[in-house]
Amino acid sequence: MSIEAFKPILSGFNKKNISDNDSSRLLIAANKKPTLENISYITPWLFKKPLAPSVAAKYEKKYISYKALQKWCLKTKKNSFYNYLLFEGAGGLMVPIEKRKTFIDLFKDLKFPIILVAGNYLGTISHTLSAIENLKNNNIEIINIVFNEGNYNKINYNENINLLKNSLKDKIQVRRFSKSKKLHENQVSKIANDIIRYFKKMA
Repeated sequence: MSIEAFKPILSGFNKKNISDNDSSRLLIAANKKPTLENISYITPWLFKKPLAPSVAAKYEKKYISYKALQKWCLKTKKNSFYNYLLFEGAGGLMVPIEKRKTFIDLFKDLKFPIILVAGNYLGTISHTLSAIENLKNNNIEIINIVFNEGNYNKINYNENINLLKNSLKDKIQVRRFSKSKKLHENQVSKIANDIIRYFKKMA
């Protein structure tokens, strides 16, 4: 199985430290060097300010065209020779892209299923359940939920993940992604298998 990951829009990009951002981390995970050329390939919309994309673009007197973003995603998907493509959002489902258009509109219009990533912080259950309802209301399918432990040491990871599982109205697979790198290979394998099963079911 081959997977290629993209992050179309990135705010807070620092050319003096190009390895410290989400796009670079995607490249490193794929065993690729985080060069400016490689970053620009997976992230064509790069902005310096760590703000919402539409606001960050204004500071550079630029503009994000929702239609251009749509076309880029579809063209990238069409031209790729990988089995699966992942497109990462920027900041959350309801982050504005252009005027009233958000990332949830983008995924709905592109008919892309979602891997919903949740963080282990106070309030995450409410945020995650709200996101699920929003996705359901927009007829966007959820492949799974990846519950990222992160560095919130004061929040009990196991309690939060169990509470989320028990709060779900629908049958959605919840996968762990813990702080321990020793567990990552097994955890990533489970997430990847969910993706394969989903697309086999849809074939």
